[in-house]
Amino acid sequence: MIAAAMVAMLAIQASSAQSSTARAFELTASAGPSKVIGITGDNLNWGYTAGGALDFRIPDTRFGLRAEASYSSYNFRAGKSLVSDAKFSDLGLNLDLVSWAAEESGSDLRPYITLGPSISRLTSSSTIASSSYAETHAGFNVGLGVDKPIGALALRFDVRFRQLSLNGDTFKAIPITVGLQF
Repeated sequence: MIAAAMVAMLAIQASSAQSSTARAFELTASAGPSKVIGITGDNLNWGYTAGGALDFRIPDTRFGLRAEASYSSYNFRAGKSLVSDAKFSDLGLNLDLVSWAAEESGSDLRPYITLGPSISRLTSSSTIASSSYAETHAGFNVGLGVDKPIGALALRFDVRFRQLSLNGDTFKAIPITVGLQF
């Protein structure tokens, strides 16, 4: 399903691809708040996410690939865990197809959409209870964002939806990040 969506995204936008002034490779460091939604989110407070990305933009097109690594951390809501210091974390990787919108003359904003597979190591731990639990799960992510060049650097604003398949359930998170691209 993800592969079909990626191919459809390429087919829809291939006819209007334009030349880009963006560099072929770009690194981004980003951070921001993250919210887990659904059943798992009922037990967790807002958390934070931090990560990095490497973009490869295919020359003379609006398409590229993005490899990302991120770490997110959440505290359990009061009364939702037997121990007061229980934490939940997500250490993940994404490999995304990225499609930047056609560049408008007079605008230096570069909006994009992104879609691809995800894999994460989900961990729940407590130092008081001396316990830890971890599992690795696969899923997908989809998002929207915008890059704004500022000299040799650029600012990035990105909103994602990530869903991982669990044993009979799903883990869903919405990280909202601001990054510096160089």
